[in-house]
Amino acid sequence: IRPNMEKSVESNKPERPAGAKATGGSAQRNQKKRARVEDATAPKNDFQDAKRRKILESLLAETKSRDAALNEDPSGANAGASKKGKGFLYKSNFMSSDRAKKFNKPKPGAKSGSSQQKAPRPILSEDSDGEEKTLPRSQPQQRPQKPQHKNPKAQQNQPKPAAPKAQQQQTPQKEKQPIDEASDDSDSEEPTGNLSDMQAKMKAKLEGGRFRFINEKLYTTQGKEAFSLFQKQPELFDVYHDGYRNQVEKWPENPLDVFINFFKTKPERLIVADFGCGEARLAQSVKQKVHSFDLVARNEFITACDISHVPLKDNTVDVAVFSLSLMGTNFMDFLKEAHRVVKIGGELKIAEVKSRFENYSVFIKAMRKMGFDLIHQDDSNKMFVLFDFLKTARKSEIVPVTLKPCKYKK
Repeated sequence: IRPNMEKSVESNKPERPAGAKATGGSAQRNQKKRARVEDATAPKNDFQDAKRRKILESLLAETKSRDAALNEDPSGANAGASKKGKGFLYKSNFMSSDRAKKFNKPKPGAKSGSSQQKAPRPILSEDSDGEEKTLPRSQPQQRPQKPQHKNPKAQQNQPKPAAPKAQQQQTPQKEKQPIDEASDDSDSEEPTGNLSDMQAKMKAKLEGGRFRFINEKLYTTQGKEAFSLFQKQPELFDVYHDGYRNQVEKWPENPLDVFINFFKTKPERLIVADFGCGEARLAQSVKQKVHSFDLVARNEFITACDISHVPLKDNTVDVAVFSLSLMGTNFMDFLKEAHRVVKIGGELKIAEVKSRFENYSVFIKAMRKMGFDLIHQDDSNKMFVLFDFLKTARKSEIVPVTLKPCKYKK
């Protein structure tokens, strides 16, 4: 075909005038074409011809032997068994088991009597006597677990696997516990006691969290807001003071005890005003007349009010006390109210947590502007500091002072 095509192509080309030379790409193409013709007509190497002839003869002999084997065994299962070295010609030698099954799979519509149409056998094992037996269930090659999920009834009927010895020993003990608790009173008290201890710990954690929440509210709101909150929810007062009591018990000394010991050495005629009295322990511990003020009146000694406005007349109190009660963002209003009710020459006693002060001198200067002179300061205690001020006749002036809120650790 190719020579004819070349002749047709050459016939269609326009004839070049006589004496004209080929130029450009046509000259190169003609040169390549002449080289190919010369290679085709060149004499071949005798060695290459002999090698090719030998390969063709071997292939022809193997093909004849295969045809003879197929004539003897039409199924082709044993074809080429004697010549395993030529495996690339025989599918039975180089083919895997899965692929051989697929290759020998019977065609649809074939008769059921032929040997090729038998179904594949299940996985079997061959013992020493040559008999075939199914694999035991204990071997890992078994795969009977998938049908169990599909058949729930069979799954229910199957026995459960045996538990370990340690677990078998614990199981009967758990079943016998109710009998022992009912028969022996001492055993029945142990779980009850453990449960009550756990409940007590949980209750303490919850109350501790509520105490810290209320404490933060008191330090970050004004006095009138705190008074309104405690009037609506009086139980917050008990929660706060229970937590406060637990915190102060961890201190080396309670500042309220310092004030109680102070008044025990003073005459009974003194009139005292306790701002932020808590449970009014000062009024119940000394002989002096003590006016106790706080947000909630939990007993007959307490007057519920906003301590920036107490129900006392001007210049009627000998000593005013603030025991850890400078709470609220407007605590300077509390001190101004104490300046109003304290007599000239009277005292103002303050106990406050040390960590709230960045600089004591700033606070003392602000108190001097308000009309109080410092007469004593005691910071020997590692938790709180004590200030004793004396009221003067100077005009009172409020200077803004900021104290850090007191936040108790968890």
